[in-house]
Amino acid sequence: MYEMAIIGEIDSILPFRALGLEVYEAESSNEVIKIIKQLFRQKTYKVLIVTETYFEEVYPVSSELEKKSFYPSVIFIPSNQGSKQLGLQKIRKIIERAVGVDLLFKE
Repeated sequence: MYEMAIIGEIDSILPFRALGLEVYEAESSNEVIKIIKQLFRQKTYKVLIVTETYFEEVYPVSSELEKKSFYPSVIFIPSNQGSKQLGLQKIRKIIERAVGVDLLFKE
């Protein structure tokens, strides 16, 4: 059983197969949302990685699903087109909520 899966455009996610991740190709936000809902029902993975390309549309759905289930966790990473820093902002909020301090961006 795989612990992690990655969802996104094939050029961005295919290299992750070599690292042992299950790869789910999606070409639209609707496809990503459909895959995420399916994987939440199956509870096969601990972590779902999604390319930032779909962040705006997918984040509200993934957040609601994460509130209802301990796992999988959804994280966002840059696509091969570069980073929008959106995934990092989500991680920042999680850390700040957990420890009460902004550890990543503290000056």
